[in-house]
Amino acid sequence: MFFLFGLITFLWLLPWRQVLRQLRPAEEAWGTDCVPVSRVTRHSALWAMAVGHMCNNNGFYFLLASLPLFLVQQRGFSIEQTSYLATLSYIAQAVAALFGGWISDRWSAGGRSEPSVRRGMLVVGQLPVGVAIIGLLVSDVNALSWLCLWLIVAGIGNGLGSLNLYAVAQMFAGSRASGTWVGVQNAVGNISGIVGPVVTGLIIDLRGSYVGGFWLAAGVSMAGAAWWDSCCRASRRPIWNSTGQ
Repeated sequence: MFFLFGLITFLWLLPWRQVLRQLRPAEEAWGTDCVPVSRVTRHSALWAMAVGHMCNNNGFYFLLASLPLFLVQQRGFSIEQTSYLATLSYIAQAVAALFGGWISDRWSAGGRSEPSVRRGMLVVGQLPVGVAIIGLLVSDVNALSWLCLWLIVAGIGNGLGSLNLYAVAQMFAGSRASGTWVGVQNAVGNISGIVGPVVTGLIIDLRGSYVGGFWLAAGVSMAGAAWWDSCCRASRRPIWNSTGQ
């Protein structure tokens, strides 16, 4: 399985090489006029978005790392059944990302404030992830339909969040700094993928139960919704655009 998925990943290089050829003229036009990390990291907005990114990723990594073990050890599902259930959530995530991208572009083109639209989707995406995590914890083992429903809700929330995390960052940073900005934001955001599973594992070992881990993950997701709503208010004007600052 490791070799199979590793080799399949390389197929992405074929369309990416084609896209890269189209980007090179713009890259040559910018030349060396790119914003260094030392300047980007001075902006408090970057760190605010990075914290929001970390909260958003925490719910995803919890469902990725801890939910399968919970379903097998606490709910009695087999590995095969757990695989099908997890796939249901990822399908919902993919559909939500496609629809969310389309509708957010449509709303923005129709005159709505793009920062407000994208920040609103991040808020709306974080809340159902937190609710779904609690729902997965309290659902009856025999109520498979409820379990499927909460997995779909979590997938929809993760889909709406994942597509807007990078759109907001690029919109706020501008063309000259978007790569550096997204790189720093994404690096900080993925700390939750390192710390989250460790903390959850410690809670399970200390308490002998998954309950504390579920409530913590749900709380971080909901705190992330409040964070995006109150602390991450991107302006319409990019900090660094293609003509300078």
